[in-house]
Amino acid sequence: MTIFVLPISVTKKLESLASKFWWNEDVTKRSIHWLRWSKLTNPKLEGGIGFKRMAELNLSLAAKQSWKLLNDTDSLWATTLKENFKLHHPTTRPENINLVADLTLPNSSSWNLDLIQETFSEEESKLILSIPIGHMNAADSLIWHYTNSGIYSAKSGYKLLTSNPGGDNSHLSSFWKSIWNLGGPPKLSCFIWRCATNSFVVQSNFQARNISAFATCKVCNQEDETLTHMLFHCPTSKQTWFASNLGIITQNMNFNSFIDWWIDVSDYLANASMKGQILRVAYICWNICLARYALIFHQKVVDPIATVRAALQGFTSHPTSCNQLSALRPSSSPTAKWLLPPSGR
Repeated sequence: MTIFVLPISVTKKLESLASKFWWNEDVTKRSIHWLRWSKLTNPKLEGGIGFKRMAELNLSLAAKQSWKLLNDTDSLWATTLKENFKLHHPTTRPENINLVADLTLPNSSSWNLDLIQETFSEEESKLILSIPIGHMNAADSLIWHYTNSGIYSAKSGYKLLTSNPGGDNSHLSSFWKSIWNLGGPPKLSCFIWRCATNSFVVQSNFQARNISAFATCKVCNQEDETLTHMLFHCPTSKQTWFASNLGIITQNMNFNSFIDWWIDVSDYLANASMKGQILRVAYICWNICLARYALIFHQKVVDPIATVRAALQGFTSHPTSCNQLSALRPSSSPTAKWLLPPSGR
């Protein structure tokens, strides 16, 4: 990919294999792709995973060879390429104009107004004349203004090809940053990401894709199983949050999506000086999901207390959680010790 520009059919095949592996480790089996590939290739701070778009990645890598060709004009490989393939800069400029210095007055730091107006169009002339000329006597060089060093990099080229100014999720960058910086295992961050993008295995998503005719929750058999119902509104989920002693009462909260709920809970914990407990909240969501799967696939009764204990065990397995957990425990009074009474009593 760093030398040749691959056919679109090849890059599409590579993207297809990557997408199949993400949704199912066995690429030979069919699986449900809960999100489009274009969503997965968005940066993490814009709601994606950060997978690379293969065609754009190919171009950004191959462009490094063009950058070397333009800068190392006297090198052996550049000379060979130019002679064998007759590489010339596509332009309509006169043969006597090759450098910026050719457009300036001799022994002066001013533009040659007459030459510029004769050579270029009126619009181009205005643009050229609006560029200030430096007073340093330095040789001309190519500058890539998308990097601080002025040198082209594949990373900057790929970012330029895939940039989406004012993307739909740009205003949620702080939210996406918070879930990828939870401090827990990567699988937990991926779980919260799937909840936030509604790319989760719930009955309502099956029904939306015409896979299932019914969307009723298999735990309570009362309402449709959406993501918010599974995590917050199902009776067993409400009991789990009540037993968590975090003060999160889901039925008293107004939210339209998981993202709204997560932001509200984060603000609540921050105001209650329990900001570090957001990792524990993620573990509770994770274990609510595991408890439901245990009921559906193994007929194990959902025990909210056991779910809270499992979440607490996962939370305390991280060294950074010890100080966070101690903030919830009441300070213990010093233990009274027996003292020998004074003599004569």
